[in-house]
Amino acid sequence: MKIINIILLILVFSFAAFGQEYMTTLTYNVSVPAGETNQFIEAPSYLGLSFDGRKFVLPFFSVGFYTGWQVFYEQSSEPLTVKKGTLSGKQYRYINSFPIMLNAHIWIGSEQCLRPFVGINA
Repeated sequence: MKIINIILLILVFSFAAFGQEYMTTLTYNVSVPAGETNQFIEAPSYLGLSFDGRKFVLPFFSVGFYTGWQVFYEQSSEPLTVKKGTLSGKQYRYINSFPIMLNAHIWIGSEQCLRPFVGINA
């Protein structure tokens, strides 16, 4: 039952709008922490939302931006060692991530069919 609810949420909260020159996408995201974030919070995040806007400057090339909001959360009872002793208790760890990036994409194929693309965000 939980899998069905997750699939329904993904279908409801993910959509794309295409125009002749513009494309926008609003997406529900699931993220897994990596690097230093993983040392602080190990749990995956199911609280994410992103917006992507693109403008076609050529029929095969688009530029745009990407922004989002991802909330990482974990509860821990792990003791912390400091210089003069050890601290214990419940810890509530939060990271709110707000990426803002510019992007460029090269589109392959004609506009009337399925179009794969290659892109980069920076």
